[in-house]
Amino acid sequence: MATRTYRLLWLLPPLLLSLAVVASVMAWPHLPARMPIHWGISGEPTGLAPKGFAVAMLPAIMVWVGAILGLILWSATRMNEGPLPAWLPPTVIAATLGLFLVMHLALIATGLGWPVSLPMVTYVGMGLCLVGMGRIIRSMPANCAIGVRTPRTLSDPAAMERANRVAGRGLVVAGVLTALAAPLPGAWPFAVAIISLLSMTIMAGRAARGA
Repeated sequence: MATRTYRLLWLLPPLLLSLAVVASVMAWPHLPARMPIHWGISGEPTGLAPKGFAVAMLPAIMVWVGAILGLILWSATRMNEGPLPAWLPPTVIAATLGLFLVMHLALIATGLGWPVSLPMVTYVGMGLCLVGMGRIIRSMPANCAIGVRTPRTLSDPAAMERANRVAGRGLVVAGVLTALAAPLPGAWPFAVAIISLLSMTIMAGRAARGA
C-alpha cells in the first residue's frame, strides 16, 4: 500500500503542469497582446512581453525544473549510502511546481486586469515552501542529497543531523517572516527574506562545526 501511495505521488507534478496549461488556454482569448512578465525589487512591473511568451514562460520553467529535480532526487533514492525516503522526491517536486503554478495563475490574473500582486503572491508562496522545507530538513537524518552539506557534515552523520535540525528551524522562521513581510512596500519583503536566510545559514554553519 505504501509503495502504491508513493507512486501516486508522482502523478502530482504532471497534474500541476496540466493545470497551468489549461489555465493558459482558457485565459488566452481574454488576455491583452502584451503583458507584464517582470517585476523589479520595488514590486513595480519593469518588463512586458507578448502574451504568447507570457503564458508559456512559467509552464516551460515548470517542465525544466521538474525534470532536473526529478532526475537529481530520483537518483538520490537509488544511492546505497544514506538514501532518501521514497516519498520525498515527488513531494519536493510537487511543492516546487505548486509555487510556480500559483505564480502562473497570478500572472494570468494580472494580465486579465484583476487586482493581484504577483510579487506578494510569490513571497507568500516562497514563505510557505520554506516552512515546508524546514519541517522536512529538521527531522532528516544523514543522507546523500538533502540538508547541510559541508566537509564536516559529510564526514560526521551526527554533525549533519545537528546542523539539519538548526537549519530546519531557521527555514521555518525565515518562511514565516517572508510570508508576513509580503504585503510590505518596496524592497522590504526581499530584504526580510535575504536577511532571514543568511541568518539561518550562519546558524546552521555554526551547528555543523559544533559551536
